Amino acid sequence: MALSACKKETTTPVPKPDSLIFGRYNPMCMTAMPCGKFFLLQNNMLFADQSYYMTPNPFALAKEPDSLYVIAKQLIDNFPAYLLNHPNDSFIGCPGCTDGEVIRLWATANDVRTKWDINTDTSQIPAELRTYIWQAGHVLDQL
Repeated sequence: MALSACKKETTTPVPKPDSLIFGRYNPMCMTAMPCGKFFLLQNNMLFADQSYYMTPNPFALAKEPDSLYVIAKQLIDNFPAYLLNHPNDSFIGCPGCTDGEVIRLWATANDVRTKWDINTDTSQIPAELRTYIWQAGHVLDQL
């Protein structure tokens, strides 16, 4: 009787971010109008950036109601492993090339912050990200 040795494959789970700055901006914005809208998810709370620039401003944060946190927390809960496994892919899908909006994500996991700018045209991004980027846009529309 022959015995076969089976090795159970184990994978190390990708850590979820401890905090997440997320938002949407228009890189072609040339007016005094708001060019971006960003939020911070941290310590089970949601904060809104009140500066409306294309880059999040940690000094212009205002706490949002828990009802909005409940809407936004799915962006940490469902954060794609693809992004944490590709930390050097900081520009995904030619963000801003067609005068469209850009989703910006800054994730902090294990004290390392990584930034991605991602095209909102999901036909131009990897399939692994399409649902998440659609979800991020939907969450931003509700905030």
